[in-house]
Amino acid sequence: MTSSAHPPGVPGSGGRQSPRGGPLPRGFGRYSFRHLYFSPDKRGKNAPDDAAKALTKIASQPEDSKLAASLADPFMFQDYYGDRPPEALAKEFGPQFVVALEKLKPGSWQGPIESGYGWHLVLLIP
Repeated sequence: MTSSAHPPGVPGSGGRQSPRGGPLPRGFGRYSFRHLYFSPDKRGKNAPDDAAKALTKIASQPEDSKLAASLADPFMFQDYYGDRPPEALAKEFGPQFVVALEKLKPGSWQGPIESGYGWHLVLLIP
């Protein structure tokens, strides 16, 4: 008897399917992004609201803005992820995070997006 750690259609399942199920659309690929983390452990239920408020302050800021970094909480891993497949990101952040990444447009801070760790503002890099 075999079992899968991920149900079909979820990134990381080993099959090349989209997070919404079915075959991957043409052009579905890898992601590069910077993110700012807003910790529910530190901010409690205010984490998503704090992220949304921060977004209004940094919407026009460059990706390496010191202001942006000053508004976020430390993240236990890295703040930049380059050329990552959706399956790897789903394992690290959760499948709902990858589904949200699919909807982002490159080049500006967007969010907040929820992950298994908390809330994030994301700048998708083309």
